[in-house]
Amino acid sequence: DIHNDSNVSFVTETNRNDIKLEQIVLPLPGYDIKYPLNDIHSWYRDLLNEDGIKIDQMKYQVKDYSLPGNYRQFIVRTGQV
Repeated sequence: DIHNDSNVSFVTETNRNDIKLEQIVLPLPGYDIKYPLNDIHSWYRDLLNEDGIKIDQMKYQVKDYSLPGNYRQFIVRTGQV
């Protein structure tokens, strides 16, 4: 389940040959997201800052205003059609 943060890990030089392409996910901004340890995190931060949104301030007491974030699969392979 990619929606469970504990199932998300980073691709590294050590494990890159063990990762299938369809296992790669992209983060959608939010307070409960593991951002990659590369330029993607900075890119998200800069993009959101342009609209006055702070990437580390997306959790609010009013749940309707909070943005937990999510993950989207990079590639999806179809099953039997």
